[in-house]
Amino acid sequence: MTLRSVIVGLALGAAICGVSYFHDNIIQQDAHAALMGSYLPIAIFGLLMLIVLVANPLLGLLRSSLAFSGKELAVVVMLACIAGAVPGGVLRFFNTQVMMPHRLNLADDKAHWRKAGVIQQVPQQMLADPTKRDGQDPLDSYLYGMGKGEKHIGLFDLPWYAWRRTLMFWVPLLITLSIGLMGLSLVLHQQWSQNERLRYPIALFAAAIMPPERRGELRVFRNKFFWVGAAVVFGIHMFNYIHKWAPEMIAIPLEVDLRPIFRLSKAYMSGCPGDTLMMPSLHFTVVGFTFFLASDVSLSLGLASHIFVFVTGALLLVGIKVQGGVLTPSGGGCLFAGAWTGIGLMLLYTGRRLYAGAMLKALFLKHGDQVKDYGVWGTRIFLVGVTAFVAMLVFAGLDWPLAILYSVGLVMIFLVLSRLVAETGVYLVHPYFDPGLILFAFLGMEAIGPRNYLIVAFLTGVVLMCPTSALMPYVMQGLKIVDLKGAAPGRSLGIGVVALLIGFAIAVPAALYFQYDLGVYNATSEDRWVTEQMPRYSIDGALRTREKYQPAGGYPAVQPSGLAIFGKMQPDGTLVFYFVLAVGLVLLFSAARLRFRWWPFHPVMFAVLSTYQAQLLAFSFLLGWLIKRGVCTLGGAEAYDKTKPLMIGLIAGEIFAKTVPMIVGAIYYLNTGLRPPT
Repeated sequence: MTLRSVIVGLALGAAICGVSYFHDNIIQQDAHAALMGSYLPIAIFGLLMLIVLVANPLLGLLRSSLAFSGKELAVVVMLACIAGAVPGGVLRFFNTQVMMPHRLNLADDKAHWRKAGVIQQVPQQMLADPTKRDGQDPLDSYLYGMGKGEKHIGLFDLPWYAWRRTLMFWVPLLITLSIGLMGLSLVLHQQWSQNERLRYPIALFAAAIMPPERRGELRVFRNKFFWVGAAVVFGIHMFNYIHKWAPEMIAIPLEVDLRPIFRLSKAYMSGCPGDTLMMPSLHFTVVGFTFFLASDVSLSLGLASHIFVFVTGALLLVGIKVQGGVLTPSGGGCLFAGAWTGIGLMLLYTGRRLYAGAMLKALFLKHGDQVKDYGVWGTRIFLVGVTAFVAMLVFAGLDWPLAILYSVGLVMIFLVLSRLVAETGVYLVHPYFDPGLILFAFLGMEAIGPRNYLIVAFLTGVVLMCPTSALMPYVMQGLKIVDLKGAAPGRSLGIGVVALLIGFAIAVPAALYFQYDLGVYNATSEDRWVTEQMPRYSIDGALRTREKYQPAGGYPAVQPSGLAIFGKMQPDGTLVFYFVLAVGLVLLFSAARLRFRWWPFHPVMFAVLSTYQAQLLAFSFLLGWLIKRGVCTLGGAEAYDKTKPLMIGLIAGEIFAKTVPMIVGAIYYLNTGLRPPT
């Protein structure tokens, strides 16, 4: 690790934090091309390719020592990912979630909010303060902006008093959770990377395009197959991008209309939620990653959505409806919750010796297992961070047993999310449930209490509304990249904490500045998805559930607290059945995979089922599986090794093709003030 790599990594992360809101919400590039819109962020991996292909050769012409080494670039990528996760995932919907409820509470269709006293029941430190003061209206100016034409406001013109209270609550809460998860990542890294030897497709791709550090590493840029794959994919995307500017040109289709085939099955059509599966699109990045996955993983990810749609459709034809939904109790949500819990249990089981050793050593007890020092310190940081997180939730008004259980569920979600990205390379993934669903299924509304349930739902709305760019998977990928390039994981992550703090220090005021300068109604999309739809989900879901499961005599005036909560438990039999069913299927498939070499499926299929993200990528996973199987069957190991650079080229070509519109769109907007074609 060099001082230069640290400075460049922190500077890149700071730049991403400063411009993310402007790029993603004002310029409004395609949602999948957001700066930190996935676990393969274009802002970082596109820039990495520019450094390797352009900057490094130019620096080498001046002096060979000026070119960035692979180890330096690994540190840069890790630090940038950690900082970029703040605006991309941790704070993605934060501002609107804590301010817009005041606006929605005044709407004509939100009389039930006012009747339930939502704003009064949510702890006040969780909300921004809309009170008018000294001629400033924090809510109105947030909606419509304070800038006048070409005259922009200054940073100190913002009504900071309206945000001081909520920022003093949320920022320490999110930082302690984030640092705790970073500590957990250190001990997981030793287990997953060294003991289980997971594939880490994203990290392998990053390491492959960086300058090699040791003999035997793939020198991908010297391979003609790499350039063939990259050139073909880049050319296709650029041709289609030109079509966006000049619609009279013919685009190269990347979708296949398979609806006539699927319509032959009545069961499939009954369960299919839309055309995404039946009109699949080709994602070259997924095809490339699939080549480096275990065959059962790619096959399972390719078939999961189709199998789930067919099964649920067949059940629907006989009158059994597997309901879905986010932030509301449903059988479909409990299937996801059970699947992720089952995977979490398997992860704890397979790494039990290392985790037990790390825990004992973290508590200064002797243990014989070889746990690295960074894993021990990571465990201590995790324990302190999560304990502080729970304490702050209790201080905010959430009952302590619920705060503990919610935190356990939250950690489990981020644990499994990180595992899915590390093992499968699936860069778009969503849990489609929250810890509040598990609490409701096993405790019931009467035990939880209406106010506690509202707090839990609101907490989910901030922390877990759309975790497609969560911090922990970025950290796990970064640790693997620096490990592959010979840097010290523990030391690198220590600097990563600095990157995290810089991210919060820049991302919060940057987003608030753009929102108050232009107004969120002017700065975001016309359908107001982010400004109004997202903030209402958590509260509407909580109120619907409270009303639906309200006891005949109403909720008691005095709600149970402490351990008395468990005395009022009323588990929902249907929801618990779905949860246990999914846990059982995951454990069964896991056992079969460990016991039988011929077993074709991986339990990861239950973690994705038929989410939108899974439907979007299913066809490409199947296509990649077919290509890999064909290459290995026809050409054996030698053909497989020769095809690797071609597949890396597919990934690189698509990433670079997504980088060009990002740059062109920003230049176009800055010069014209118009939003570019997406």
